[in-house]
Amino acid sequence: MNNSNASALFTTVSQLHLPDDERATLQAAIESSLAQLTTPAPVPHKPLKPTPFNGKVDAISSLNFIESLEEYFVIVELPAMKWVPYAIGYLGGARSWWRGTKRTIQNTSWIDFKNIFLRQFTPADSINAARRRLHALKQGSGPVLDYITTFNDLLRIIPEMDAGQRMYLFINGLERELSKQVRLARPTDLDDAILQATVLYDVLNQNEPTNHSTSLPKTEPMEIDAIFTALNAILRNNSNRFRNNNNNNNNRPFKTITASPNNYNNNNNNQHFTSTNPPRLDSFERER
Repeated sequence: MNNSNASALFTTVSQLHLPDDERATLQAAIESSLAQLTTPAPVPHKPLKPTPFNGKVDAISSLNFIESLEEYFVIVELPAMKWVPYAIGYLGGARSWWRGTKRTIQNTSWIDFKNIFLRQFTPADSINAARRRLHALKQGSGPVLDYITTFNDLLRIIPEMDAGQRMYLFINGLERELSKQVRLARPTDLDDAILQATVLYDVLNQNEPTNHSTSLPKTEPMEIDAIFTALNAILRNNSNRFRNNNNNNNNRPFKTITASPNNYNNNNNNQHFTSTNPPRLDSFERER
């Protein structure tokens, strides 16, 4: 819509016999619609390119580099035959290594390139070192997410480990009470144990007296009082609006809001209130 058409539309609205507030609402709606029509289409988000390799001999750094390349190549839908040439462009500090290595191999596949790269930039004793760290790893008083991140990083370095041993080491390294609760939840595998630990950590660290139970926290009476105080305020406000808009019909009844769970079966169907006598929720009786 061009500017002249938009101007004509606003002129038409201004000539309508409408209350000022309704006219303002209509004009605002038109302005919003026009803004959407004239807003340019968003530019498609471009994935971030991988960070060049730092050239360090480090198991985690080399794994992160390879995984970032694979994720990027998949997102941009790069043909498999081009993965190695593009990866070479991100070698950074490892370019000199590749210049010496490529003389001995021809037509390298991505799997071959990845294995050669990881052998070169992963310390010889990294697997044994990762095993030792994994057995000694403890959450302590830190956040469980930090513990999970470190545990998974170490696990990536170890090519093979029994699934049961993985779960045992993870649960055993958790903070004492959290470890106990995760065991009681009887997780089926490592992924399940990680999920249970994440959820139970939040439950155990809520800002209220903790009985180390996995049950959901009960609603406190003070919270209920606050809710019904707010509802009473809304009812009083609605009652005033009702009285102002219906001066000729002040005795028009309206139904009460039944607050008690025991009254859901229409026990109070015969109870009515007028606009000058709004319902109160103060008599709400809690079930004990």
